[in-house]
Amino acid sequence: MFDVLAMHDIGTHRAELGDNICSLPVEQHMIYFVSSHSVVTIIRILSQSQDTARHEPSDIGYNRERK
Repeated sequence: MFDVLAMHDIGTHRAELGDNICSLPVEQHMIYFVSSHSVVTIIRILSQSQDTARHEPSDIGYNRERK
């Protein structure tokens, strides 16, 4: 799965969450990630039964400073 994320422009771009953040539904979950060249950084995985609107964009968003 991660190879597919890294090698292809896959997922939905989510500019409202931050630069280069994408989401992809996988089975019962929504994966939020940043993909750069051949590196994938998973930011958050939420169950699709969760109300994603309740999560603030900053909760899902990726802050490169936190590394």
